[in-house]
This record gives sequence, C-alpha cells and structure tokens, in this order.
Amino acid sequence: MVSHPNSSSADNSNIQSESPASHSQVEFAGELKRSGLLTHGQFVDAVTLCKQHVEPAHTARQLVQQGLLTSFQASQILLGQGHWLALDQYRVLRPLSDGGVGRVYLGYDTQNRQKVAIKMLRESRRNNPRAVQRFRVEAHALLSLQHKNLLHGLAYEKVDPQRRHPAYLVTDFVEGPNLRELLAIRRQLPWEVVCDMIAQAASGLQHAHDNRFVHRDIKPSNLMALASGRVLVIDFGMVRYCGDDPDWFSPPPVKLGFADYLAPEQLADREHVDGRADIYSLGCTMFYLLTGRAPIKFAPRNAPPPSLCQHRSDAPPELEQVVHRMLAAEPEDRYQSMEEVHAELQPLARRASLIIDYPALLRARAATVRAAEPTAPEIRQITTPTVRRPADQTAPGAVPARTEQPAADEVPSLADSPLQRLERLVTDLSQRLIDSQQALAIAEAKIANDARLAAEQLAAWRAEKEDLLKQLEASETARREAEQQRQTLLEQIDKTTDHAVAMADAVAALEHQLAEQSEDLSTLKKAYDDAQEST
Repeated sequence: MVSHPNSSSADNSNIQSESPASHSQVEFAGELKRSGLLTHGQFVDAVTLCKQHVEPAHTARQLVQQGLLTSFQASQILLGQGHWLALDQYRVLRPLSDGGVGRVYLGYDTQNRQKVAIKMLRESRRNNPRAVQRFRVEAHALLSLQHKNLLHGLAYEKVDPQRRHPAYLVTDFVEGPNLRELLAIRRQLPWEVVCDMIAQAASGLQHAHDNRFVHRDIKPSNLMALASGRVLVIDFGMVRYCGDDPDWFSPPPVKLGFADYLAPEQLADREHVDGRADIYSLGCTMFYLLTGRAPIKFAPRNAPPPSLCQHRSDAPPELEQVVHRMLAAEPEDRYQSMEEVHAELQPLARRASLIIDYPALLRARAATVRAAEPTAPEIRQITTPTVRRPADQTAPGAVPARTEQPAADEVPSLADSPLQRLERLVTDLSQRLIDSQQALAIAEAKIANDARLAAEQLAAWRAEKEDLLKQLEASETARREAEQQRQTLLEQIDKTTDHAVAMADAVAALEHQLAEQSEDLSTLKKAYDDAQEST
C-alpha cells in the first residue's frame, strides 16, 4: 500500500491509547497481515516495531505517523476488523458519511493512484433481499449511466456469503460542496448561475430518464458543485428502474427523503412515478437556490406555486414562468421532459467558475448537518392520500382539510423515553463525527490543492529562471563572438591601411619615374628634331 496523503500524525488522537487485553502484539501483527494493506517489506518493518513496543496501540500509532496506515485503518486493525479494508485494488481510508442502508468511505485506487468513494452495504442488511436489490439497482444505474453531469460509477462487488466483506460500490470521489452548502456559504447565488446549475442537472437527468432510470431524490444536497462550475447529480440510493428487464426491479423504498422536495404524486404512490417527479423536485431545488427556502415554506404543495419575483426581485419574469411550470401540482401541467427544462433555462444561464471559501464551508458543515436543509419530517409510512378541500371552498364551521405539513402537536414526540433521547444523542454524536471527518477531508483537499498550486508556481519560477539563465548565457556568447568579430575587423582595417599606404608610395614612385621618363622622351625628341634640321 502506498502512503496516503490524508495520513497525518494528527490522526493519532483517534487511536485508542490501550488495546483490549486479549489483543496481543502477535494477534495485532496477524490482523495487520490479514488486512493486506502493507507490502511484504512494510509488514516486516511493522513486525520489528511490534517487538519494540509493549502495546499494539503504540505500534499502530507509529504506523500512522509513518503514513503507512490511516487512524481509521489502525483502529479497525486494533479491533480485529481489518479484513475488509483491502477490497481488490481499492483501500478503505476512513468514513465519509452514514446512511440507513450503507456507509460511504473515502478510498484509494492503488492502480490508478487516485481517491475514490466506496459505499458499503451494512452487514446487517446482507440478508435483506430488498436492501440488496436496491443496492444492486443503484450500482447498475451508476455503472451504466455515463454523463458529465452524473456521478460516475467505477466498480461493484455483489454480496457473496463466502467472503467476509459486504457488497460495495466504488464511484469517483467528488471534492466540493453540495448546493445546499454552497448557498450556506455564499448566502445568495446569481440567478443566471442558478439557471446554469439546474440546466446541467436537467441534462444529466435527461440521460438517466432516457435509460429508464428515475432518481426520486433530487434536492440541493444531492447536487455537487465543482470549482469549474460543473454540477454533478449524486446519490442514486432511491433510483427506480422503469425498464422491462425484471432483473433490475426496484423495490419501493422503506422511507422517502425530505418531503419539501417530493412531488405530490410521490406522496400518494412512492413506487409508480416517472421522470416528471424529478422535474418537480428539481423545480423545488431551483426555488430553494434562488430564495433560500423551499416553495412549500410559502404555499401548500397542491396550491399554486409561490411568486418567485416576490422573494427574488432581480429574477426575470421568464424565469418565474419556468419555475412555476416545473412546480405544477399535476404532472401533465409540468414540462414533460428534462430536455424541455434544459432548453428553457439555457438562454438564461451563465457558467461561472467557483472560488470555494473552505473555512466558511467548514463552519457550515460543523454547525449542524441539517442547518440549511428544510426540516420537514421524513415520511416513513405512505398511506392513502388525504382528500383535500381548497381553503376558499371550506364550508362554514367545517374542520379545515389537513395540510401537507402536520401541526407541531401532530409530530410524534421523541422526548418521552430516556432510551429515545439516548438514541438521538448517539445519532447526533455520530453525525458530528462524520461532519468532522468531512471537514477534515475538505481541509486536506484545500491543503493538497494549495500545495499543488505552490508546486506548480515554484516549477514555473524555476523554469523561468532556467530560461533567463539560458538567455543570459546566449547573450554572453553572442557578445564574445561580436567582440572577436570587431577585433578581426580592426586587424583587417590595420592591414588594409598599411597596404593602402604601400600602394600610395608605389604610385608616387611610378609617377616620379614616369615624369623622369617623360623628360627623357622630351630630350630625345628634341635631339631628333635637331638632327632632322641638320640634315
């Protein structure tokens, strides 16, 4: 196993200071070997450490400090539960989030050397046919759907009674806030950017619908935002397969998600819904991103949708028309496909890269998991829908029809039983632990990103320095060559000057000689003339 970047000495605080009395160093070494996390050489070194320490926890702490194990891996090995930490080419690093059917872990792909997310079916659910089938359908959806706006599945291992680890699903690990968190740290998003985000989600969901999958759990926390501005639809745990293949039949969920984002027909029939239910949920999500509250906070589900422009004054009227149609109570009155939604939003959309305020994101996650999420009660049992009478048609003296949101005194109290209070406390502490682990993951991602940027900047500076040195060396070479050429020219000029002087002297001598010869010629001519006269 390679050293993981998220391993640090700070993780040691999570390791038990003492291991169980029966867990000797020999047993610890055996469990460490069975985990398959270390190479042979690393395991030999670990055995040497075991001989140096009395308690296995001390050895585990040393392995964490050396980056060979994460604190979570070390704790599992100390508990004798290290057999499931190595899953084929994947390594489980630590928990990310918890759910009713499974838990999501941060993992590491040893072949591709990148982080992944690993969702595991709880062992208590292994023998539950409904849970196993729902997990299969979720894996089938993520592995078969290939779209830039959908979470990408990488691998799936089904339940095998002969193997000690449960079924698991591997997906891409997405670093970034979900849209609920993004709104919490930004307070308000430009409506053009919201249009782009929803249009992207609609594009991905159209691909899912084309392949006969209905998500059934669209809400702000199930849409992830990347720094580039790209949006991903995640969490297909409630997905329904609408195709003809009986092998992928989707059992109805035991419970539904937050009622604030559910289409009216989902409350009446949680199983037989189509893609138009996703359109309604996406409209609720869009309204939430624009106003900070779900539409049901302003008007009952079956009433006309609340005015968007009243709560978001800068939104154009054409955007309000799109939202109102998405939120129509009757499926026939909505857009009939996500493709239509995308076409309506695209002219209004503007893509923008996101600068994530990581400290603010950490504060938002640390405050409370459901601080920004609507607090409507989860619907665990769906019965025959109550017939509702419009408010303006209620007969005088008649009892008003029940609304979608139960009154405060209708919500079952959980404060009567000490056991229930203890269960809520344990759940809250578990969720806070998960939030802290998620915050740590974000901080690690921020540090890794800053380190990567710093390394890239340093490499750029070094490359620039090398270029400048090369240019300086080239300039010096050119200067020396120019100096040599100048010296050569000066020498040639000197030689040419000497040659010119010599030539001038030669010309002068020739001219003098010519003059003398001219005088001699004149004398001879005169003598000749005198001789002619004498004759």
